[in-house]
Amino acid sequence: LSGETLLQFLSKVDEALMGRHVYIFFDQFEEFVIKLSEVKQDEFARELADCVADTSIPVHFIFSLRSDYFGETTALRKRLKDRVGGEYLVRSLKVDEARRAIVGPLERFGITYQDGLVDAILQHLGSSEVDSPQLQLVCAKLFHTLPERSKQVTFAHYQKLGETKGIITDYLKQVLHDQKIIPPNQDKAATYILSARVTLDG
Repeated sequence: LSGETLLQFLSKVDEALMGRHVYIFFDQFEEFVIKLSEVKQDEFARELADCVADTSIPVHFIFSLRSDYFGETTALRKRLKDRVGGEYLVRSLKVDEARRAIVGPLERFGITYQDGLVDAILQHLGSSEVDSPQLQLVCAKLFHTLPERSKQVTFAHYQKLGETKGIITDYLKQVLHDQKIIPPNQDKAATYILSARVTLDG
């Protein structure tokens, strides 16, 4: 990419894929605003606008970002003008939606949950609404730590991981330590600050 524009690169991709549709996902796009200088942001916006304007290439762009950073993308959206498609707010899941999100993906692998376990997980995640990031963390951990050839997620397995609270706490510790975001001597202070930022509704 260093020697050509994004449009030139995607033109080659289009040629190699013989006109098939390509979908490019930008997850956690708030990092674009947080980490890149205005010069870099403008450079990207200019190249992206060129790609979006060229309707001969079947490339589609999907951006996901935290809603509190959406306003920071105004300059990018202005440059794209009327080419921006739908904007969708991803809300918390209702209990029945969360149940389908827990059970559905594992069904494809022929994996089930022990009777009553899904209800227990839902109860630990929330009473009327469930935050999808927390649900994702819990389900991913349950799946990736499942014993080999096992076809059922059991209460014993869930409890061994510390249930929902333990899984989320371990994830936080892993992110802080493995990525060396917080020096070891500041671990307690960081934990206190993060705990203080938890809202009253959890």
